[in-house]
Amino acid sequence: MLIWLLPLFLVVAVVATMVSGIWLVLHLTALVRAFEGKGGLVQARVFPRVGRRAVRRVLAVFVGGAAATLVIVAVAATLPIH
Repeated sequence: MLIWLLPLFLVVAVVATMVSGIWLVLHLTALVRAFEGKGGLVQARVFPRVGRRAVRRVLAVFVGGAAATLVIVAVAATLPIH
């Protein structure tokens, strides 16, 4: 495996997680609307500017990026040092 390949994948996963997390924080009204009625979430009086499908896609990118980050770190920790 190339020495720069694993850090590159890690950077891509971390950046995807961070960008999608910031997007979700900026669109909290849409996030609450997507999961309205579950866990006591109440929708705000302001209408969200994005749809439920966009929220679910960004949430999938967030979870996928976090999972990929954990897998890459686990793989890097088990690789032998030469």
